[in-house]
Amino acid sequence: MAGEAIGAFTSCAARFKNSVAKFGVNRSAISCTDTYVLTYSQTDAKKIPDLSQLGTSHADHVAGIPLYGTPHWQFPHIYAQVFDAVQVNDDPGCFTWHITVEYSKIEVQSGGGGSPSDPILIILARSWGYETLELPLNYDAITSEPVINSAGDPFLSTTTVSIPVTKIIFSRRENIPPASRTIYNMTLNSAAITLMGIAIPPRCGLLKVTMQDNLDQSARRYTYNYEILVRNQLVYLSPGASATQIGWDEGIIQRGLYHLVPDTSKPGGKRRVRFMEESVTIDSSGDTIVQKDEDDNPIMEPSANVCLLTDTGADNRGNAPYLKRTSLHGEMNWSVLGLPST
Repeated sequence: MAGEAIGAFTSCAARFKNSVAKFGVNRSAISCTDTYVLTYSQTDAKKIPDLSQLGTSHADHVAGIPLYGTPHWQFPHIYAQVFDAVQVNDDPGCFTWHITVEYSKIEVQSGGGGSPSDPILIILARSWGYETLELPLNYDAITSEPVINSAGDPFLSTTTVSIPVTKIIFSRRENIPPASRTIYNMTLNSAAITLMGIAIPPRCGLLKVTMQDNLDQSARRYTYNYEILVRNQLVYLSPGASATQIGWDEGIIQRGLYHLVPDTSKPGGKRRVRFMEESVTIDSSGDTIVQKDEDDNPIMEPSANVCLLTDTGADNRGNAPYLKRTSLHGEMNWSVLGLPST
């Protein structure tokens, strides 16, 4: 709403004062600060809005002041990000403020119809690197069952693995509340995606999400930090099969003290049988003596040695080992997150 005239300018409308830009090595502006002067006459004093809210969704628009996220009038690749108002005159006849608007270069990703002038998701920073992890293997993240072999036996000890993985990190301002983001924490991608130029097959990306509430009323109140660990792992799950991409899953060698054989008492059923070996003793000279029965046949007893099994729990001695694929993390569809592809 236009105000009354005060000399050469108008009350209630900001007028441009100056602009100070910072340039990069290629002479392209990387930031800029514009200063405006805003004056209200005593008659228009009742129209003075809460200028501390400039740049937020609760701000009353002031004529002459750009909106949050709009491009600079001279450098269209940088956008209005920070607003500050300082009162410099409170004479009874008029009230005057200096308003600064800081523009900076950001990466804008549209989410739900956003545009550079109304960005919904604003990427603040991003980086690429690697990380080494120690991973214990105790239970299957999908079935929630303890890790056992196909014969139904637990492994002799908990396996711990040390692996290097690719790490992708980016920070983003969003208008999405935390509950809609944190449910994706520590999940794997259920479908193939490309993230910041890196192709990630299904179940090969592990997502970590942390959030900061900026405690303001801006349209993009929350700052999210996304960290994605990418693990590509091709293994042969069974002899003669093609290599399988198992990503963040683990392939554990099948081994145990029992194997499965047909159960004659239950048509189609299986029963567990322990491997047998010759029973031996050590005589007084330290020699190993095979124990025999009255017919001079070796006496057999259950073996105490770990044996290799097939993926169905059958005897696999003398053959290449099979692997049991075990999931360490659950999976979700990340498409709703709007993650940057480049």
